[in-house]
Order: sequence, then C-alpha cells, then structure tokens
Amino acid sequence: MDIDSRRYRFYYKKVFGDVVTGEDEVIDHVMNTHLASQMGYRYVRLLHVSRRTNSSAGRRGETVAMEFLPVSTAVNPDLNACEIVYTDPMDLLKMLDIQEGGFGLDIVRDNHHLFYP
Repeated sequence: MDIDSRRYRFYYKKVFGDVVTGEDEVIDHVMNTHLASQMGYRYVRLLHVSRRTNSSAGRRGETVAMEFLPVSTAVNPDLNACEIVYTDPMDLLKMLDIQEGGFGLDIVRDNHHLFYP
C-alpha cells in the first residue's frame, strides 16, 4: 500500500473482502509508514492481525527503529540500497500474529528457530 494513503483499510477490504471478523482484529501495515518513508520506501505490506499483536508491535519496536535509524544509516549507508525489503524478524513475528511485547529483542531470540532452523 502506498505509504501516503490514509484509506489503506478501505482498499484492503476492497481487495480481500471483510477478513476482519471481530473487534479483536485490525488491518495494519507491517512496517511503520514513517520509518518506511525515512528509508526511502514508497509501499508497505498490509495484513490483518490481532489487536493485541498490533499494539504490542508498535509499542517499542517501531519507536526503537525510528530512534536508531540515523545511526544505522550512518554505519551502513547501503541499508536502503534495495528497492524491496521483504521483511525482518520483528515483522515476521507480527505477520505470524506473535506478540512482540515491544520491550527488547528477547522475543526475536526466543522465536529465532521459526526462521532459521
């Protein structure tokens, strides 16, 4: 979805139908749109996920990503060299509807086996 679009929920439902079946589910973007913009990306992936997982993902993970982005790009100027970034472990956890907790990378460490056997 275009990161400038504020109607992403409408378009998601138009394409995929009414996949959100209850109050405990939401349609959200996997990557924070402000972070995506800062990294030079125009589009982000959308998904439907539990409200708990969505809130958990944004609480600290997105905040830390924004906080350290200038340092990351200074250390690795090629960080944004790819036109497409498929995902990172934090995003994968969100797509699997696993609550990240948002308070560090312990949850990534504990679920690392899901991505790298």
